[in-house]
Amino acid sequence: MTRSTVGWLGLALPLSLLAIHAACAAPPATGPEACAGLRRDVATAALPLQPTPLAIEALDPATDCRVSINDDRPMPMMSVYKIPIAIAVYDAVDRGFDLQALRIVQVGEAAGGHSPLGERLLAEGPVEMSYADLLESMVISSDNTASDVLLETVGGPQAVTALLRRHGLEGIRIDRYERQINADHAKRPALEAIGDPRDTATARSLVDLLQKLQEGKLLSPASTKALLDGLGRVRTGARRLKAGIPPGWGFAHKTGTGELAGGLPAATNDVGIMLSPGGCRLYLAVLVGSGASSYARRDAVMAEIGRSFARWMSTCPRAAPAR
Repeated sequence: MTRSTVGWLGLALPLSLLAIHAACAAPPATGPEACAGLRRDVATAALPLQPTPLAIEALDPATDCRVSINDDRPMPMMSVYKIPIAIAVYDAVDRGFDLQALRIVQVGEAAGGHSPLGERLLAEGPVEMSYADLLESMVISSDNTASDVLLETVGGPQAVTALLRRHGLEGIRIDRYERQINADHAKRPALEAIGDPRDTATARSLVDLLQKLQEGKLLSPASTKALLDGLGRVRTGARRLKAGIPPGWGFAHKTGTGELAGGLPAATNDVGIMLSPGGCRLYLAVLVGSGASSYARRDAVMAEIGRSFARWMSTCPRAAPAR
């Protein structure tokens, strides 16, 4: 299989330059021409975001059809980085850590940004919670305080990055706690934040992570199932990729959203595994960087991208079953 990448460097590109050549090992119904058509559909759907930085990677493992737009460009993960943190927690569980153990969360641990737990701490004082409940809050509700507590529990950012490296995942880095990320975004100008390498990932590395997770290469079967089930119940991002996926389809995913000083969007992300009724899977990462495009426009573009991939997946079942 070969792959090619569309350049997206913050410049307006003619539509004729957005065609991407593909090579897909697939039966005629989803062969190279159809795969190239999918790439054109996705590139066209993304046009309204120009010149905002963008990275997209998607893989249909049943056909080896791959869509790549700036797939090797590091992009801010925002709350998508909670997937690696959750993997680190479940890795600890596989080594004997007890999720039912209790933890008293102190008022001083309240993180900025989205955090119902942080709000509760400020209103009520210290809160005792099980690690299982903290994990639920981080994955399902994207709670920043729960994320920081769990990140500390597994040894901090460097420990999570080291775990990723042991699994051959080079393009993802965890550097800071949520409280530090939010503080930095509140004071940094947009251009500086765009170039910050901390807590970034490439779209390709995130798709690789999702595939390894699904295939059981990162965690035990029980932990793999638990995490994927949690990602399937995520409450955020209803207007993004999920809005373009038909009812009755599965979508285990995690979103990420940031805001810089002055209200400029810092990042708008959606990363997940799409499961069609026919049993085929698609690994997908859409990462939109800092720029003037509104949150509403970003959501609408992601929904259209989701529709493009759902149309592609509607031909399932195919030659190879989903794993």
